[in-house]
Amino acid sequence: RSGQFFANSLDECCERFYKEGYITCVGDEGTLPDGFRPNWGNDESKCMNAPETLPGYMRSNPTSWLYPDVESCCERYYNWEFSECVVASGGMLPPPPQNWYVDWVLEKCVKDCDD
Repeated sequence: RSGQFFANSLDECCERFYKEGYITCVGDEGTLPDGFRPNWGNDESKCMNAPETLPGYMRSNPTSWLYPDVESCCERYYNWEFSECVVASGGMLPPPPQNWYVDWVLEKCVKDCDD
């Protein structure tokens, strides 16, 4: 028996010999990378955390594709519509900053928006 067809773990074996069918190969016993990724292939700018549908090229190099939170993923892949992406992905937008400006008529500083 040749050692070239053996691996030290199920993950290693499936990754090496069944890269495109990895999820089927590992079944319930495999470990999948976790993180948010772009949901390309639809009309909505959205990030998702769905390891079971992770494409092989993302699974092979998760540090280049996956992000720990929705906001980081949206910033990387959908920065031109960041807010829409965060909301569509189930995230929360940060509150708007509280800015102050001079109101020359009232002769005092006021907030740009009421709480």
